[in-house]
Amino acid sequence: MQDEELRQEYEVGFLIKTETDRAVISQLLAQHGATVLTEGPLRLTTLSYTIEKLDQAIFGWIRFSSIRTSIPALEHDLKMSPVVVRFLLVKAEPIPEPRSQAPAAEDGNVEVTTESESAPSQQSLGSTPMSNEDIEKKIEEILK
Repeated sequence: MQDEELRQEYEVGFLIKTETDRAVISQLLAQHGATVLTEGPLRLTTLSYTIEKLDQAIFGWIRFSSIRTSIPALEHDLKMSPVVVRFLLVKAEPIPEPRSQAPAAEDGNVEVTTESESAPSQQSLGSTPMSNEDIEKKIEEILK
């Protein structure tokens, strides 16, 4: 129970040399007691500048939960790993649960607005396009 209270969600984005190097990242996370929550797909990306004689690298990310005290050691191991080109480890905010109901008004009634009420329809604006002369006349009427 105490460990659960000290656990925090984190996200690590990383650049690696080959797709098989993702296993090294997963192994490091497991070694430091992290639990993987979600993983993003790997994709090849062109680097803005050359890093370690590489013009391209594989980008990926992993969202995980871990005990706060193990994060500095994990960062150190990621820095020392020869397969990791670059990484960024951040504390993640919990993903909110999707709402199942529309927000209710103060009196308990649900207000529903339709698209036709919130935006003027094409018919109310006129179905024929206005000429430049008509537009200028309307502007003069408004300015008077």
